[in-house]
Amino acid sequence: MSWNAIFIPFGDRLYAITEDGSFFGALTANWNNFEWSWLELPKPTYQCDDIVSSYAVHPDGNSIFANSVNQQSIIPSITFSCDVAAVPVTRWTQHGLWHLPFTGRGYYEPELDAWVRLSGDLNSTGHICACDVVNTGTEDDSNQQCLDLTLNKKKLFSRVPGEMHIGATLVYMGGGGKFCLLEAIYIKVDDQLTDSEDESGGTVHERNRFFRLTTFLVRYDKNGKLTTMNSRRVSYY
Repeated sequence: MSWNAIFIPFGDRLYAITEDGSFFGALTANWNNFEWSWLELPKPTYQCDDIVSSYAVHPDGNSIFANSVNQQSIIPSITFSCDVAAVPVTRWTQHGLWHLPFTGRGYYEPELDAWVRLSGDLNSTGHICACDVVNTGTEDDSNQQCLDLTLNKKKLFSRVPGEMHIGATLVYMGGGGKFCLLEAIYIKVDDQLTDSEDESGGTVHERNRFFRLTTFLVRYDKNGKLTTMNSRRVSYY
């Protein structure tokens, strides 16, 4: 198995799918001897040269949704789901020629009844979005272009002068609409001030790459617009 994979905790298992779809399996535990082993499952039904760009666990507790992208194809985006409750006879279903409107993992938030994630649109980078959950009974709806999306107007990435954004990921904190944004940033410093001496006389290179953590709540306001509340910068690491 290639370890260039996406890992999805779901129930009492850890699922893994390689980015090119060449492997799909579940890490399972044998509690009699406390050993872990990989259970290989049927591969996704999309082309193996496609890339998994986004994915989400369905609130029904049975399904994982994934979106594959192939820039070389005339059909650039397809959304599938996998019924993992049918293990070992896992079933993949194609839902249509449309894509999940976010990148990476979408988290289901019960209070919103929606998947929440950082927007995958380049025009709204750094904004939180929420989208409707796909009906698992809908198969191959070629007329559907994309899920209904609600976008938060507030950009959460750092706007501090001198800080340059490198990358970010959104972490779900387990309920109540609480999330944490982990952002990697580069702080530009004067080249003449980048080195200093420690107590032993050695050279210490000043750190200029940090992780910035921000926690916040995601809610719909009275007008149905997506908002972030109680935003608080936790720390730099």
